[in-house]
Amino acid sequence: MAEVGIDLSDHTAKPVSGIDPASVDLVITLCAEEVCPLFPGRVERLHWPIPDPGGPGATEEELRAGLRSARTLIRRHLLDLARERGWTPSGVRPRWEQDLPAVRALLEQADLPVEGLEVTRGWVLLDRMAVVGHVALEPAVDAQVLRSLVVAPTLRGRGLGEVLVSVAEGGAQGLPVVLRTQTIGDWVQALGYLPATLGEVPQGVRDTSQFSGTLCSGTPVYRKG
Repeated sequence: MAEVGIDLSDHTAKPVSGIDPASVDLVITLCAEEVCPLFPGRVERLHWPIPDPGGPGATEEELRAGLRSARTLIRRHLLDLARERGWTPSGVRPRWEQDLPAVRALLEQADLPVEGLEVTRGWVLLDRMAVVGHVALEPAVDAQVLRSLVVAPTLRGRGLGEVLVSVAEGGAQGLPVVLRTQTIGDWVQALGYLPATLGEVPQGVRDTSQFSGTLCSGTPVYRKG
């Protein structure tokens, strides 16, 4: 967890008997190969079976790989849950007008286009009140265009881009989400996006600033939904 900036050094495993049922609203069990512990009380329960990260005879390298895989699976389950229930992850809020200079600076640092930003609805990621990440949706007929996704260089590799994408997908309110990218195609496909052609997206999408602006006409297109 330290790899993604989460300090668990003061956390310890607790027996079920040491937890007050009245303080719990939701129980999520992750056991796959073993029997899950029984939690008393009338609480909402979800079960996300995650394979044992190590397994018998696993080497240290295999254990680390398994733990990273489990971490990714849990994060995606949590993001799906937050999106389904309309929860906003900690540190993310809707973009305010006064955030635009900081957002433009991040985008320019990443060599991403800034034109048309004023017609988008965006969200920012904050760290100590500073804007360190951003994503936006540009509305189109029958779809939403995902754009202006950026995370500060020092915070990349922690899953924060996936958090921002999940928030934007929740903001799309069930409409298909379309984007163009030359650099993160494999990454967005791992999030469920599929390659598409311009002919497979609505005309309204092709009229947006992201599709008619400075991005090369040959930039790959991806779609979800």
